[in-house]
Amino acid sequence: MVVIAYFLLIERPNAIRYRQVALLPIHPFIARILLRKRFLQGKWNAAYEVHIMVSDAVSLKEQRNNIVSDIQDIIKTRPGLYYWETHVAIPMPIKRVVKKLENEGAGFLSEGVLFPRPPFVYTKRRYNKPLHHGAAIVKKED
Repeated sequence: MVVIAYFLLIERPNAIRYRQVALLPIHPFIARILLRKRFLQGKWNAAYEVHIMVSDAVSLKEQRNNIVSDIQDIIKTRPGLYYWETHVAIPMPIKRVVKKLENEGAGFLSEGVLFPRPPFVYTKRRYNKPLHHGAAIVKKED
């Protein structure tokens, strides 16, 4: 109950919105708990949960292009830790960035859920599509 109230009263109003992507600022302590079993190399001060906003009014191709553009803008302007869990296919340019960070030890992309779920709640598939989760530490570009 406390977590839900914290989300509704503090974090949700602070969401940073782009065209198709919304960043939800997360307290660094909570982010460390969520990523407790992952050893990512790098330092970060801000943590964000990445949300993709889907619209029926815009074509899928345009939405994909907006997502890629938004994420590229985020990478250039907002250093920090980003994590996500999705059933939507991740665009190839974003996969390349995450794979590059994974090779540096600053990111990962895996199948399944980010944190354990109770029984009878989706754990491997949602809307008949496989779930993927990941995280990346984005450093400020020089």
